[in-house]
Amino acid sequence: MCSAAPVMEFSSGDPELQEFFRKNREFAFKIKNDVARMKGILRNIIKVAGEDQLQLIKEQLGIEQVNLLQCHNNPYDLEACFNQILAGLHTYRGYLTHMSQTLTTQASQLNLIKHDVSNLSDNIQQEMKDCGLTTVTYPPEENQTTPAFLQNPLIGSYLILANFQRFLETTLRALRPWSA
Repeated sequence: MCSAAPVMEFSSGDPELQEFFRKNREFAFKIKNDVARMKGILRNIIKVAGEDQLQLIKEQLGIEQVNLLQCHNNPYDLEACFNQILAGLHTYRGYLTHMSQTLTTQASQLNLIKHDVSNLSDNIQQEMKDCGLTTVTYPPEENQTTPAFLQNPLIGSYLILANFQRFLETTLRALRPWSA
């Protein structure tokens, strides 16, 4: 049941797996809302003129969107999709670690989001183990090099949160077929 299968065939299966998707889709939605709230706080602080200016800064800082291409393939490869979600969550968890060290005023809020991201990641890893899927283990975020976006910590953090919000929206779309 947990091996690669088309979305429609897979969605009609195990009720426990459907419940896993429903609960974790709700959890991802909560994280997305928390990220949007934090992004709004930073947006009010930085008062950037417009999206064109933000796009230019994003390019200068080398900020790229973490993608979930594996979650849109047909036939659907659950293992590849889950591993890509885990890789993205790991990346953003590392960014949140650096952001909370730099943006001390917002550190408690960023750490709460980081904690939720860790829990979502743990939930997905456990489900993968339960399904007999192969998971990838990542080094602790603290061992990562300082990301370039911290050259401009406020705007860079805002842009990272905007990317993270889009990543979570894509994750939610990937989980939607099974959560109904």
